[in-house]
Amino acid sequence: QRILGRDGLPIDVAFTSPWPTSADTLVARDYATGDGAYVLVGENLGPLERAVARKIFAGDGKYAAYGAPADVSLRATDVRGAGDSVFEYTFVALTPAMREVPRRVRVRAIVVGDDVVMLVAGSTANRWKLAAASVDEAVGSFSAREAPEFSSEMV
Repeated sequence: QRILGRDGLPIDVAFTSPWPTSADTLVARDYATGDGAYVLVGENLGPLERAVARKIFAGDGKYAAYGAPADVSLRATDVRGAGDSVFEYTFVALTPAMREVPRRVRVRAIVVGDDVVMLVAGSTANRWKLAAASVDEAVGSFSAREAPEFSSEMV
């Protein structure tokens, strides 16, 4: 699918999902288990690891909807190439009922121009052993690159 970067330039992103994908969105989720994946775009500012954590755990982010994530820990880093890395985090998120839920995610982050395009895939910590293969499938399939410029020849 094509998304817009922060500067308005098009970026092509794709990933394979073992979970149901919402039509015309870049969100895939199994509502019964809570396993899923989604795409984020953040600012490529400073070390990639810091840019990723800053975006994922931001106060206005998905995991902070009911309060700031707690006990955030970077468990692993896998550099796949220049501007392409996978980070694994554990943290505790609050549910709408204000219950603490330990979670684990893997994030593939690819630098595209001044942006960091991320696929965040994960599950609850209790389901991690069951979900890890599906998370790996989604993360391994993720791609992001500058879209070709539009021209009248493309119509």
